[in-house]
Amino acid sequence: MRHSFFRLGLTLVVLAGFCPTAARAQSPDWGTPIDLRSGGVASGDLTPDLITQVQEGTAWERDFPSWYLRGEALFLQRVGVRDRVITVIDNATFETLTDDVPVITADQLQPDNFQSGWRAEVGRAFGSGLAIEGQYFLVDDWFQQAQFTSNGLFVTDPVIPGDALSPPDAPPDFAQFPVDDFYQALQHTVDYRSVLLNSEINLRATWRWCNFVRSQLAGVRFAQLREDFFLVSQDDRLSRPDDGFGLYDIRTKNNLIGAQYGEEIMFQVLGTTTLTINGKVGLYANDIEVRRSITNDGVEVVNLMLTDTNLAFLGELGAHLNVKVTDMVSIRGGYNLYWIEGLALAPEQYTFNQALLTDVNEHGGLFVHGFSLGLEVRR
Repeated sequence: MRHSFFRLGLTLVVLAGFCPTAARAQSPDWGTPIDLRSGGVASGDLTPDLITQVQEGTAWERDFPSWYLRGEALFLQRVGVRDRVITVIDNATFETLTDDVPVITADQLQPDNFQSGWRAEVGRAFGSGLAIEGQYFLVDDWFQQAQFTSNGLFVTDPVIPGDALSPPDAPPDFAQFPVDDFYQALQHTVDYRSVLLNSEINLRATWRWCNFVRSQLAGVRFAQLREDFFLVSQDDRLSRPDDGFGLYDIRTKNNLIGAQYGEEIMFQVLGTTTLTINGKVGLYANDIEVRRSITNDGVEVVNLMLTDTNLAFLGELGAHLNVKVTDMVSIRGGYNLYWIEGLALAPEQYTFNQALLTDVNEHGGLFVHGFSLGLEVRR
């Protein structure tokens, strides 16, 4: 996935540098500078036919609007939860870790479906090739569940080992840290949910560059990733909510805000159909919140709200086709990829080690990729 990210980025750079020479004229519809320089076409050398082309532009150049509105449905999949053991079969010897067998891992919590969302964008040009634009998107509730149930043979006979379930951490002193419902349990069930939202505003500078229309963007972005990791441990078949159940709830919120820079290249594919390739990168301050709650036998034994701040990276790549339907309406579809590093992911905060309960693991990362389809209205 990362190799694909860099290959697409390299393609964008190559396209951006394909035409090293350029000159300027003015497009009246958007005020977009159109390159004509290149060692030779001076203003005195313009033929009547070339002057007409510069003034009127081609059909797809003239489509640049004074304003536009885009609405798209998103179908995105997230990957990137680093593998981490959640539950092991302790073979009824939870004091001995060397014979543990992992049965629930963070990799199993990777959402395996494409989750739907939506994206809206509005832009307004104000002359000289400049425009201001804003964008918002939301992908709500990636969800995955993992569950494992033991056979209930809690015996120590090495010939007939039991498969009691426990966390991978060494058991603490239950008298000091009462979390016994999680160790040598009958069943562990884990729910994992994620929500991603993004809002940004950018200043866009656009001009014609050889056979391409090139844009440079600079702006600010706010992105938020919210996650919930919820583990339910059932001690035995006679467990009641107030006796024999353990609940471990981890909720994380990553608030990224910072500056970004982007490049976009558009070129004609066929008639009024255009292909746009875009990329953005930025460094962001990540304001992190982690809530950790552990309940044993109906009693909350841990309730911590932790905060931290670190530096995060967010990169975006996309490729989209626009097919013109009417003078104002186009169908727009494409592929989108987002890469984020420097996150506090909920599964990576999971621990029963008392020394680590107040720590925040902020080294998580993820990829989000998938498809979009919608409409663009312009005038």
